[in-house]
Amino acid sequence: MIEDKFYKFLINLVPAYRISAAYISLFYAVSRTVLSFLLSCTVFFTMDLICFHIFIGESIISSN
Repeated sequence: MIEDKFYKFLINLVPAYRISAAYISLFYAVSRTVLSFLLSCTVFFTMDLICFHIFIGESIISSN
């Protein structure tokens, strides 16, 4: 009798565990995508600033 209740509890627990694991993996995938997107935007923005400063510096030097 106690074993039957325990097995029913385990059977009821497994779908909830699968759902939570699916949510965790989905959250992990979304957070990885967002972090990589932010990192690439930061890298491109930094490179753009560096190139812009080099371009402004060269134009100031060439105008003098």
